Amino acid sequence: MHENTGRQLLLVDDDESMLHYLSTVLEREGFGVWQATNGPAALEVIASRGADLELMVLDMIMPGMDGEHVLQAARQLHPELPCLFISGCYNANIIARSLQMGRCDFLAKPFTGPTLLGKIEAMRPRSASPQPAP
Repeated sequence: MHENTGRQLLLVDDDESMLHYLSTVLEREGFGVWQATNGPAALEVIASRGADLELMVLDMIMPGMDGEHVLQAARQLHPELPCLFISGCYNANIIARSLQMGRCDFLAKPFTGPTLLGKIEAMRPRSASPQPAP
């Protein structure tokens, strides 16, 4: 994980191969990446690093604590943390409820690295965008 970029993301997915893939894509683009394989681990990262996090990429379907409940708990710790839900599940009710929490978007699996990066860039605040070199 790179901590010196200032562009910190939290990836939460119970599929370790997905975490590895996403981390590789994001680290290549200069993001610092924190990883969690379940909801409680994600909340620990948010509790300790929340102010540094720019975005959480969160799988909706995980054993134990699903993405909807992770986001609800995360918002208690860091109310403004944006969330990009990822999932191969297309339950419209869950997606709609989650998006109503605000500062959220959804990306259906499978997706490509460029598609993920485009979603992340679209969700980033304007002030967080990389500045051109002088």
